[in-house]
Amino acid sequence: MSLPVFEFTFTTTCTRNSQPFVALVTWHATKKAFDRTFFPITITPTGRFEETAKCTFTAAGGDIIETRRGQSKKRDFRSFNLVAPSGYLIMLGMADDITEIMGIMEYLAGTIPPDQLSKGRWNFRTVTSDWRGTPIPASAGQHSAHGTMDYHQHLQHTEETLTRQLSHVRALIQDQPTPPAAKPPNRKRENRLPDETRRLTTLKGTTQP
Repeated sequence: MSLPVFEFTFTTTCTRNSQPFVALVTWHATKKAFDRTFFPITITPTGRFEETAKCTFTAAGGDIIETRRGQSKKRDFRSFNLVAPSGYLIMLGMADDITEIMGIMEYLAGTIPPDQLSKGRWNFRTVTSDWRGTPIPASAGQHSAHGTMDYHQHLQHTEETLTRQLSHVRALIQDQPTPPAAKPPNRKRENRLPDETRRLTTLKGTTQP
């Protein structure tokens, strides 16, 4: 029995060059590691230091979706989410939560059921969240990697995005008004006597009575 497919929208505002992404995560049995298939994402600069990212993607119930909403010097804001049959994305944990990551690995490898990821907190088939998807009719097509990118394509897309952002930065630099030249600091005028007056004063001071 195939699980329903949903369309989701991902949006985030983050600092420049945070490289936000959305990816379908699967299990590579040979490598014993995650495989990621990246969805195309649109990144738009929104200021000198920020950018907005938007991605519309499809996923089926039971899929694991990884997202990055931004990153800082101390933390990478990546999370792993499970698509519930009810049409909601359920956050399982952050990328730095080793315990949750180990559970996701086991789930994708097929050794544990999805309900075991909840640790008794929710039911896989009825759970809801704030991130709701739109059901896609079965006639619209089967769930596949359509519209996604492999890691090499993702890097190429990232390079194109960074190149575009760099051109925007250069345009902003060229568009800046030229600041006025710096003025030399004001110096206090010294009370100097004219040369003739200074010589007479010196002579008077040295004349003997």
